[in-house]
Amino acid sequence: MSAASLTDPHSVGMDPAQLERAFTLMEGWTESGFMPAAVLHVARHGKTVAHRAFGRISVTPGGPPAETGSIFIIASITKPTTYTALLRLVDEGIVSLSDPVARFIPEFAGETSTNAPDRNAVQIRHIMTHTSGLPDMVPNNVLLRRQHAPFATFIEHICRVPLLFAPGTNISYQSAGTALAAEIVQRVRGKPLREVLAAEVFAPLGMNDTTLGWNPEREARIVEATQPSHLGGSDYDHNSLYWREFGAPWGGLFSTVGDINRFIEMYRNGGSLDGARILSPATAAAMLSDQTDAMPGIPAAKNLEEGWGLGFRLYRRANPQYFGDLLSPGSFGHTGSTGTFAWCDPSKALTAVFFCNQLHERVQHEFQVLSNAIAAAVRD
Repeated sequence: MSAASLTDPHSVGMDPAQLERAFTLMEGWTESGFMPAAVLHVARHGKTVAHRAFGRISVTPGGPPAETGSIFIIASITKPTTYTALLRLVDEGIVSLSDPVARFIPEFAGETSTNAPDRNAVQIRHIMTHTSGLPDMVPNNVLLRRQHAPFATFIEHICRVPLLFAPGTNISYQSAGTALAAEIVQRVRGKPLREVLAAEVFAPLGMNDTTLGWNPEREARIVEATQPSHLGGSDYDHNSLYWREFGAPWGGLFSTVGDINRFIEMYRNGGSLDGARILSPATAAAMLSDQTDAMPGIPAAKNLEEGWGLGFRLYRRANPQYFGDLLSPGSFGHTGSTGTFAWCDPSKALTAVFFCNQLHERVQHEFQVLSNAIAAAVRD
């Protein structure tokens, strides 16, 4: 993005000096080597007020500089895009949120042990709100990756894994449920999720640098991801050819901060952007509405610290995480394990997308203070 396409922060009620504090933080993190690369996009009222890049795209010294158009593997920010494809089926009258998952994936019902909760009770709503009782990953996740297993094999294993609790009685983050959401879309549409997303979401929104799974033609722009210790140096880590091609519906999206800003702005705008309608206003509103507070089986203390719409996490003051301390109730967003976050404060018409390539588990404090620096720039 050129400087000419940036909006003067003053014109949308933001303080440019305060925004510079965010840039100073990013510059310090990258110059120290803590974050090899860091890119930020901030918009207010749909107008871009900040779009800056720092550092380099490789995790070792000497790589090319990061740019605002650098492409990151954004991990779990993939999930809301997968759920968007599923919500389009809700708009079309094909899927209801109350439908059991087994209606579309019959083998998911299967047999359960005497003491395990019944998988027949898992509804579409549960897999979209992390209340299904499924584990985050199947127990043999690393083994399957080591074997370069295809997506269908992961589905087979998810359809056999016991539930951790009865659906709708607790909140436990689960990538396995997102895999089931993707499988439903694929079975209904009769084509791979990556094709569905490209045609129905990314192309209409002008997300021209976003793909589920990598595009080899853009390899020179892809930022190398830092690896957790159990994956680093393997042939199945985030930088491996296997994982780049896999296109995990729970974490395999490649994108830029500008593209993800467009995706978030679509939801802030009620399901459409620049004339392209992706979802009905009612469905887009449901995506951002608190779904978990309507589940009476979830402990009150759990709901106080964690809440979900249909794929987006909702800001909770009791447990703000990457949102920081200054956002408004009703703010929504998501984060990714590779070092990414995206959030929107609808009441302030403020959107922030930040990608780095330091592991999320190591940057939680940095995410919070950066979010605070951005939110503090609002002056009206």
